[in-house]
Amino acid sequence: MRNILKWIIGIIFITNLSSCSSEIEFDKIVDSESSFILTKYNENRLDSQGVFEIDTLKVGSKKHEKLLKFLMNNSKKWNKSHASFIGDISIRQGKMNLTRIKNGLVLNFTDKKNESNQLTKTIDTRELEFLKK
Repeated sequence: MRNILKWIIGIIFITNLSSCSSEIEFDKIVDSESSFILTKYNENRLDSQGVFEIDTLKVGSKKHEKLLKFLMNNSKKWNKSHASFIGDISIRQGKMNLTRIKNGLVLNFTDKKNESNQLTKTIDTRELEFLKK
């Protein structure tokens, strides 16, 4: 009986893990008609200005358009996370923050119910290199 209970709990656990992947409706949390604030960590810049460079991705710019396309093409396979992350690039707009980390992305946003969400996704981070230029 105890082995059957362990087996059932194991199946429930595995089922929950496989169902944790989410699809993000970026059109509901990102305004394509608003600019993004881009913050880049620059470890080679240790002067009085600090190690962060801040830029605005204006509506209609190549980077803005490329970022919107990237987000729409990467709406699937996001997983909930409660960990803290530090990345080299951060993109903000309204109640949304996207951070590039070593092996992927961290997405933080507040939904229409005013609930905070944090999700991660593994990607080839070179896909966002255009933001460093």
